[in-house]
Amino acid sequence: MSHHKASDRRMGYKGWCYVLCGLTILFFVFWISSPENLSFKWDENVAIDLKNDFVKVNFSVDKQEVHTSVYTRQRTPSKSMGKEILFLHGQVFSSQVWEDTGALTFLAEHGFRSVAVDLPGHGLSEPLQILKDDKSRASFLLALIKALRMQQTVLVSPSMSGMYSLPFLMQYSQYLSAFIPIAPAYTEYYSTVAYKSVQTRTLIAYGDADTGLGEESLKHLMLLPNHEIFKIPQAKHAAYVDQPILFQEKISTFLSSSP
Repeated sequence: MSHHKASDRRMGYKGWCYVLCGLTILFFVFWISSPENLSFKWDENVAIDLKNDFVKVNFSVDKQEVHTSVYTRQRTPSKSMGKEILFLHGQVFSSQVWEDTGALTFLAEHGFRSVAVDLPGHGLSEPLQILKDDKSRASFLLALIKALRMQQTVLVSPSMSGMYSLPFLMQYSQYLSAFIPIAPAYTEYYSTVAYKSVQTRTLIAYGDADTGLGEESLKHLMLLPNHEIFKIPQAKHAAYVDQPILFQEKISTFLSSSP
């Protein structure tokens, strides 16, 4: 009789172990299958594919919690070069411009995880009124990079998006592997001392026909100590649209040669 009771107890222990193992497996499957985790899960064996989704972004401004969603599109390389590129956009564009010009595909094919985002109030993203100062916009980008689980982040920032990228560069440059501004706005708001304190490797790009914001931003961005200048021929303000192949090849070469 005692032998049967001991056997029953052993079976009971095994049964509970099976139950716990089963629950653990179910939790893991549920976790990786959620929209946020599935869309931005890193896997070098995944084939190049276009993935569109909303990603949740959480941050705080003056102790006020902000919860929002931003539309993103990404292409993941089949073989990783390590660096991951986050594309912002100008006032009249959205993340779609980087798909239309082939930038996401080209750079993914060259080994870079490439993600383009619709900034709040553009494309498929709702406006977010609280993004009214440098601190909040920098916090927004930091929360986005963390939500996307980006490592060795390269920030590409044309025109209007300088309102986000410049505050981020000044406050959180340690999160960037490289910075690629393309005639960004907002460069005049920072001092020579502020620029010279940033050590992030920078590729300053602008069109040779952009005599407005291109030349104006260049004067300030040249104060960054670790910079290279790429003057794009036969190109206006949206130089990456006028000369997409030249621009994309330069990014690939620049990032491939960086430490």
